[in-house]
Amino acid sequence: MNLIVLMDGRFRWHNDTPLSSHMGYATFGSRFAASFESTTIHARAYTGSSVGLPVTGPGVSFNRLPSYNGLMQFVLFSPIIIYKIFRLAVSRNAILFYLPGTLPIICAIFRLIFTKHPIYALVVADPYDQFSSHSGSSIVSRFARLIFTNSLKYILARSKCSMYVTKTYLQSKYPPSPNSVTFGTSDVSISDEYFHPQSRNYDREDLSPLRMVCVGMMSHSYKGHASVIEAVAYMKENLNKQVTVTLVGDGVLRSKLEELCKTLGVEDQVFFVGARKRDHDLEEYLDEAHLFILLSKAEGLPRAVVEAMARALPVVATDVGGMRELIDLRYLVPVGDVAAAGVLISKLTKQELNEISRQNAQTARQYRKKFIDKDIREFYSSISDSWGNYK
Repeated sequence: MNLIVLMDGRFRWHNDTPLSSHMGYATFGSRFAASFESTTIHARAYTGSSVGLPVTGPGVSFNRLPSYNGLMQFVLFSPIIIYKIFRLAVSRNAILFYLPGTLPIICAIFRLIFTKHPIYALVVADPYDQFSSHSGSSIVSRFARLIFTNSLKYILARSKCSMYVTKTYLQSKYPPSPNSVTFGTSDVSISDEYFHPQSRNYDREDLSPLRMVCVGMMSHSYKGHASVIEAVAYMKENLNKQVTVTLVGDGVLRSKLEELCKTLGVEDQVFFVGARKRDHDLEEYLDEAHLFILLSKAEGLPRAVVEAMARALPVVATDVGGMRELIDLRYLVPVGDVAAAGVLISKLTKQELNEISRQNAQTARQYRKKFIDKDIREFYSSISDSWGNYK
């Protein structure tokens, strides 16, 4: 069986090759190769640096979609975008839609309206949170929120096979069809060799300054990098708490974030290291830190948090998406409340850090590769069976 995967992922494009820092062939594409004869990933890819891992490999190819940035460019390129998406929607191919991306939502609705082909969906985030964070209560933001949330409900209510990256959170907001074969499992799987051999012991650690790390691409404001920087400044100015943070990731917002550091006077406490360049870079950054921080305004079930927990790293994060399925409520803060984040971090004791490390390491074991990959294979198998019966 041949499968098309349609997603709004932002890949890098270098020497006619799609690259990604966290969705390389070994961890992403090879999953499809194990279950389907061939897979073609359709997504945007932006010309840029050679940093990242190749996305394609045996059995997996890539089709580059028009790579627009923002609403104005989408409108500008809309004729070619709509033409390509419509052709894809009505094609005689099985399509797995990564939702709630803009292009997958448009394509899925076209497919529902103009064909009787079954819908296969993988839900990775909550559009309500995403559009709540872009521009406050602006008319555009509210309109986009309305369109995307209702479109997602419409698509999932008619899906034949669906997978959610949360156990219950996204399912409760965007219910699947009663007739859908449905899975609730993360698409993040951790190999046994990646796990830290033991929980951390902070008793003899010098926590001044407290070394924090944050991992995420700097392509969307809802990833919350600005809030992390503001929390660093808040702790410095109001709590006399000395911290540093290493930001792992890159993107179009990096220059603005660097300027924010200068404005707030914390440029000597915030370190931009760019996207990881080697397989083991992330482990090194996590192991050098005392605490992982993620103040996103929207998430599904974040890969970066699971990876940090697997290295037995304590985590402070915002209470969004499926974060409660990972993190104890005591260590979650409201979205946008940098003061709450700063106070919480400042009050963490060595004993608490020891306990959080143990708890996180244990929770992360639920995401071992052998468990997650089994569920994903069953999801792919359900797609193959459904498409075979349809044809």
